[in-house]
Amino acid sequence: MRRIGLPMLAKCLAILSVLLFAVLMARRVSATFPGTNGQISFGIFNPAIGDTQIFVSNPDGSKQVQLTALPSENSDWSPDGSKIAFDYFDGQTVQIATIKPDATGFVQLTTQENAFHGEPAWSPDGARIAIESDAGNFPAGEGIYLIDSSTGSLLSRVTANPYSSADTNPRWSPDSEWIVFTRFKVSMILPRNFRAPGGVSALFLVHPDGTSLHQLTRWGLSADTADWSPDGSTIVFVTTEALPIASDLYTIHPDGSGLKLIVNTGALRPLGAGLGHPKWSPDGTKIIFDGSFGHGGGVTPAPHGLWTVSPDGSNLTEIPAFVDSSTFFVVWGTHPLQ
Repeated sequence: MRRIGLPMLAKCLAILSVLLFAVLMARRVSATFPGTNGQISFGIFNPAIGDTQIFVSNPDGSKQVQLTALPSENSDWSPDGSKIAFDYFDGQTVQIATIKPDATGFVQLTTQENAFHGEPAWSPDGARIAIESDAGNFPAGEGIYLIDSSTGSLLSRVTANPYSSADTNPRWSPDSEWIVFTRFKVSMILPRNFRAPGGVSALFLVHPDGTSLHQLTRWGLSADTADWSPDGSTIVFVTTEALPIASDLYTIHPDGSGLKLIVNTGALRPLGAGLGHPKWSPDGTKIIFDGSFGHGGGVTPAPHGLWTVSPDGSNLTEIPAFVDSSTFFVVWGTHPLQ
């Protein structure tokens, strides 16, 4: 019998490891089911005062309620739809709080001064919130952290960015086994969420305990702001490979296969057409995102609004109520329609 040399054995073991990982991913993330589509939360930029406030409404834009009075951007619904976690600027730094969809019940979760705490993402069981934080020590403290969703107590640090930059936009898989996040690869201190051509960002996956960290997308794609489908089989994300804000929408399977372009801004790139912050509807039939696209045959870029698209890229539709609204950071929750 021919003996397998060590290099060939190592290669076989590596291939086996990849296949085993793919099988485990398929088994773990297929264990959940879609929910009922409810209200959405989003930020509206007010150019008169130069900041963004968070609102909730029905998906068609009706029954809008303003939740915040301080500058606020990113939000996420609790799994049962009863609360919204969001980040806000308190005059000195960015903190995390929760509030009910009727704008009552404000609870401040983080209190550390001179520290950034942002981009909250609720765990599927509602007990934890994943956030980006620098723990008051950027860049050494920069990474993804877990806090208690009721008290704000720090539970653990999940990641540490090795490039003197930021790990951002954490999102939980529906079965709680994985967190997908954006890692920026900039070997110097630059403004948070710095964007530049050349592949300075990629999506990574990690277990909530910090183990099994691995890269999902290549650097050259400059992937950002990902979200899981409700059944856990697919991840949607945007790319930021062209400046100033041009971007496209892709999907990919959590094992790294099946990369697919579903919304292409194409010829509108020179006008700065772009999109961002895609989120799945709870029932898995639509993806909602903020975006601007050229009108009048691509001559004039449209102001930012909200759009939906089917997961296969069909049925791209602008929501009429949000045309010219400067709306960003949309998230689709399960809180009942009003």
